[in-house]
Amino acid sequence: MVIGYIMPGKPLANVVFKTYGYISMSQAHTFLADFKLGQYMKIPPKSMFIAQVKSIHLMVVFAFFFWYDMLICCCRRLGNSCSSAAAAALGTHVLQLLGTVVASAVYFGTAWWLLGTVTAICDTNNLPEGSPWTCPNDAVFYSASIIWGVVGPLRMFGPKSIYSSLNYYFLVGLLLPFTVWVLSRVFPQKKWITLINFPVLLGSTSMMPPAHAVNYTSWFVVGIFFNYYVYNKYKIWWGRYVYVLSAGLDAGTAFMAVLAFLTLNNYDIYSVDWWGGVDDDYCPLAKCPTAGSYVPEGCPAIR
Repeated sequence: MVIGYIMPGKPLANVVFKTYGYISMSQAHTFLADFKLGQYMKIPPKSMFIAQVKSIHLMVVFAFFFWYDMLICCCRRLGNSCSSAAAAALGTHVLQLLGTVVASAVYFGTAWWLLGTVTAICDTNNLPEGSPWTCPNDAVFYSASIIWGVVGPLRMFGPKSIYSSLNYYFLVGLLLPFTVWVLSRVFPQKKWITLINFPVLLGSTSMMPPAHAVNYTSWFVVGIFFNYYVYNKYKIWWGRYVYVLSAGLDAGTAFMAVLAFLTLNNYDIYSVDWWGGVDDDYCPLAKCPTAGSYVPEGCPAIR
């Protein structure tokens, strides 16, 4: 929204600004998520921070010494005398440059290979039913560049625009935390009121889209069952196994994704449907136009 006001009508500038801003925020969220997990595991925050920083340092040190030895070897083969300080300084710059080049080459090469080998990739109208190559994140990123970059927030949410009333939700988001604070003061005996965190509740919906409603309903059901019912009835079991179970569910999902690709998708079998597992928004008229004289087949005529 900020860059949309500053540079309206420039989607590329909007995408670049969003990418750099999002990467910083995403890394900060990941860092804080590790701290939260460490808190659940009764690991002191200082120890958790040291472990995170030292792991990065170890990775850099191992890579540095590898390239340091490579540079010394090259200098000897070429018959030149390289001082340790010069080799170390050169090794640091080479390491940074190489990391950037390798990461960029891998990302670009993978994207280029997928675009050249997967037929109708990201084209939901021509992909086979159940195909995983729908590119939901990229579609959302592209749509956001159109909304905030090409059209611009002033035309979408400015005065007299069709969506101007949505700006009132900024006020709602500002007042909701104060509502919880007031209720906790009025009803001090209700300890559960202080557990309500509207920034977390509302911020969790930022992944929708591309996430579907089923992702949130399943998360809600599992979370309520284990963190309310199991926690109150079987606290010892909850304390020992609930986070192990959470890690197992995450790992199982990733494992099944690889297994499904090797056994099904690799043989062009995409549509494996069962009750409760259909990835659909259950809104068949969502793609129908809301204005204009052309009415596609299966869409209602709007007068």
